[in-house]
Amino acid sequence: MLLDKYVEVSVTARNFNHYKNLGYNIPMQYDEKTKSYKMIVGSKILVKFEDIPKNSHKEIKYQCDACGGIFETKVADWNKRKISDDVTYCKNCAIKLLLPERLLEKYGVRNVTKLPFVIEKQKKTNLDKYGVEWAVASDVVQEKRKSLFMKNTVLIIR
Repeated sequence: MLLDKYVEVSVTARNFNHYKNLGYNIPMQYDEKTKSYKMIVGSKILVKFEDIPKNSHKEIKYQCDACGGIFETKVADWNKRKISDDVTYCKNCAIKLLLPERLLEKYGVRNVTKLPFVIEKQKKTNLDKYGVEWAVASDVVQEKRKSLFMKNTVLIIR
């Protein structure tokens, strides 16, 4: 859920016409020399979120609908990552909740380690690295597991 309904924006020569055409009141000053009004560069105005350009680098705050955390992101990133107008996820929740669904749609599995080409790649890597298809069958890995177990285990002798 978007928390910032309005965002403070600095008026520049690049965005002046955009906000002027949308009807925003931009601070102007009268220039005696040219006998015309000129914008005050760097002045700030409050703009509705919907009126900010989609590729803007302005920071906005949002709340994740899954975990409830409050996060900041750029408007451009928000527009890339937004799935729908109803739901907003942070990066971690999006991976946790959406990745399995997308994998199921695309490949028919919920976890990449179940894909045949991933399994073959793992086997090839393990053969190259350890000389066996599964790393746990390697003597090197077995020894490392034993040493870590002994290091991290406290034995109580009575």
